[in-house]
Amino acid sequence: MASDISLAVADGDSVTTTDSTTPDSVSHLTDSTTAGPVTTTDPLTAIGIQTLSQADVEHERDRADQAERQVEIEWQLVEEGRKRIDELQASLADERRRIDGLHTELADARTMAMISGSEAAVLRTQLTLLTDERRRP
Repeated sequence: MASDISLAVADGDSVTTTDSTTPDSVSHLTDSTTAGPVTTTDPLTAIGIQTLSQADVEHERDRADQAERQVEIEWQLVEEGRKRIDELQASLADERRRIDGLHTELADARTMAMISGSEAAVLRTQLTLLTDERRRP
């Protein structure tokens, strides 16, 4: 069973072809074949697709570059934050040492005050004893 296929061409001519493929043979031929890529012969369409593809690629490159710059900026901010934390921890350690020194000075001052109070009491007692001896005839 042969089939005639007529195609209309854009310039108005028609082309007729005769195919000797039977309906039974078409089934097994089409089942095992895969469709190839669809191509267009219109040069404007091809240029348009290529231009859009290039624009998409450039847009994605720009987005990737921007994202990379943003990551770099955020990484720098993280590093600056870590440095600031280190500075604050060092400052805190210095202030704690200073507080420890002040506690030591305060303890020394209290000790000196107690010693001075005790020495003053001894001196008063000695003064009292000496004044009492002078008063005695």
